[in-house]
Amino acid sequence: MRVLAAELILNFKKTDSVKVFTQLQIPVKNLILNSAENTIVRCDGATIDQIYQALVPELVESGMLDEAQKHFSDITELLQTEFQLGLDLKWRLHEDRKLTEYIPLKSRLKFYITNYLRREKEASFDEIYTNLLPNIANGKTPTNKDVLDILDIVAIPTKNNMYTIREHPLPEQGELELPSRAFEEKKFLKNLPGDPHSEMIYRLAYVGKFKYNFDIWIGKNEQSRLASDVAFKDIYLKEFPISNLKEVQKIKVTQIDVLWFYKTTPIYAFEIEENTPVISALDRFKYILELNSNLARRLVIVAPERRKRKLYRELSESTYIGVPFYMENKVRYLFYQEVRKLFEDIFSSPGKFPLKFIDAYLNLPSENI
Repeated sequence: MRVLAAELILNFKKTDSVKVFTQLQIPVKNLILNSAENTIVRCDGATIDQIYQALVPELVESGMLDEAQKHFSDITELLQTEFQLGLDLKWRLHEDRKLTEYIPLKSRLKFYITNYLRREKEASFDEIYTNLLPNIANGKTPTNKDVLDILDIVAIPTKNNMYTIREHPLPEQGELELPSRAFEEKKFLKNLPGDPHSEMIYRLAYVGKFKYNFDIWIGKNEQSRLASDVAFKDIYLKEFPISNLKEVQKIKVTQIDVLWFYKTTPIYAFEIEENTPVISALDRFKYILELNSNLARRLVIVAPERRKRKLYRELSESTYIGVPFYMENKVRYLFYQEVRKLFEDIFSSPGKFPLKFIDAYLNLPSENI
């Protein structure tokens, strides 16, 4: 039996004015069910502890905690009337359930799209969108962009413009928490290496690790080059997170200068081209795309501006341009000064930044070739 109670810290501040709070015009039973539904959808299945953790603050804010404890000291029986408990002890919604407008639109879209792709295995954008409409007929109609944003998180594009479900959904853009770590930014910046190539690796690794909480892979060659820096060694992966690679994939992909990972899913790939041929970066990018085609448009070549002409030429004349690779549509680039500007902008303001903040800095080769 679970008792409706939780560890909750309340902070009070004395003021000269007095505010009177009235109870929300919603029965306590509905509040409990709405809160549980929201948690279940947000977590893609929620334990009883996760449900309580979200519910108790809502009951306190609405002034209904005493009433809930009086009538629903154990909410398990109430949950059983609306939800189903799996063998993994997570509560889930019934497959045919329509979500209430209490659930934010983004969460509803994520729920319906995920369930549809799990059921159908593979579907086109039009099929996904058509399936959504009856489920949200009484609410705000989602735009194509709304749906595409969710597909970026929960799905992987396949051949013939189809989508299939991700094994591990990505963190939602704009909702990535700054991790709580005992690491001082100033200490890190004091250790910036003198050569620009290593400096770019430092800055990109730092942004991915401490602003977005991603796991960081540093290329094998760069690991040995920066091994003497104790502060830097602590922030990158020691083992490559993807197993069962073909030998040629392993050789190529593990040499990419900087990779941002969410669990085993690569999110961004950066190649710093100080003096080496740009085509070597395109070659490595080709192999990382075999592991995750959704990396297209987040494959980034970082180069000094003095190599601008060389960069443009290789991004227009190499064997990776056009049929069959079309790298000109998949690769972006940044100059060193733009990386420094990105770093300054993202750390001059506290709080969260969507991944699209990074995307906005990336240059498209075809715009300049």
